[in-house]
Amino acid sequence: MAGFRNLPLADKVNVCVLAVSVVAIIVATSAYMDAHGSGVEQAKTLARQAEILEDARTSLKAQVKATDHAGDALQKQVEIATQQERTLKQTGRQQIALLTDAAISLRRELTSSQKQQVQLQAQQRALGTVQDTLKRQLDDASAELAVIRQQQSAQLALQRRRPEIKLAVESQELGPVEFARFSVLNCDVGSGSWCRIVIEFRNVGDATLKDAAVLFTAQPASVFLDKGGFRLGERPNHNSYQEAFQAMIPYRVSKAQYATFVDVTPNAIQDFTIEVVAVGESETSVTGGAWRDTLHVHTIHGAGPGAP
Repeated sequence: MAGFRNLPLADKVNVCVLAVSVVAIIVATSAYMDAHGSGVEQAKTLARQAEILEDARTSLKAQVKATDHAGDALQKQVEIATQQERTLKQTGRQQIALLTDAAISLRRELTSSQKQQVQLQAQQRALGTVQDTLKRQLDDASAELAVIRQQQSAQLALQRRRPEIKLAVESQELGPVEFARFSVLNCDVGSGSWCRIVIEFRNVGDATLKDAAVLFTAQPASVFLDKGGFRLGERPNHNSYQEAFQAMIPYRVSKAQYATFVDVTPNAIQDFTIEVVAVGESETSVTGGAWRDTLHVHTIHGAGPGAP
C-alpha cells in the first residue's frame, strides 16, 4: 500500500483501471458463466418446449385431419339433410295441399251434414207431430173401436135373441095343451055342422115377434075354416084363412098369451088336419122366422056348440 501511494498518479490511474478491468472481467466471466448455464437450461427448456410443440402440432394435425373428415361427413350429412329438407318440404307441401283439400271437403261435408241435421231435426219434429197426431187418432180409434165392439157385442147379443112360438089348444079339462100332446083332437059338432077350436100362441123366446101373421089351413080342402064368429057362406080357399097380430111379446116379459078362435065346418069329413103356420119379423133380425105345427082332428057328434 505504501508503494502504491508512492506511485505517480498516472500509474495509479492505470492500476485502478487495470483493477477495474480485472474486476469487470471477473464479473463478465461470472456473468458469462451464469448466462451460459442459463442458456443451456433455456436450450433444454426450449428443446422440451419444441418437443411439446411438435407433439401438439402432430396432435393438431391429427385433429385437423379428423376435423376435415368430420367436416366432410358433416357436409355429407348437411347435403343429406338439405335433400331431406327439400323432400320434406315438397312432401309437406303435397300433404298440406291434401290436408287443405280434405279440410275443404270436410268443411263442405260438415256444412252439408249440418244442413242435413237441420233437415233431420225438422223431419223429426214433423214426425213427432205426426206421431202425436197418429197417437191421438189411434187413441180415438181405440175408443171408437171399444164403443163399436161394445155395440157389436150388444148387437150380437141382441141378434142371438130369437122369438120362439109354441102352439097350444085350449082344453076345458086340461087348459092349454101343446099340439104335440094331442094324438087326435075331437071336433064336437053336436047336432049341428061346425065346432070351435081355441088355439093359443105363447112366445117362449127372448125377442118380440113383430108383424106376426098366422095362417090356418085344413086338409082336405073340403073342410072349411073361419075366424071365430065370422062363419060365412062358401068362398074360394075356404079351407084356409089368415089372422094378423101386431106383436107377440116374450112370455117371460109380458106373461101374455095370444089366442084365436077357429070355427071348423068338417062337411061330413071324419078325420082331417089343420096346419098352423105363424110367421113374423124378429125385433133383432130382419129375416124373422116361421113356426109350423099340425093338429089332427076327428069329428064327433056330442054336445057341440049347436046348429049353425
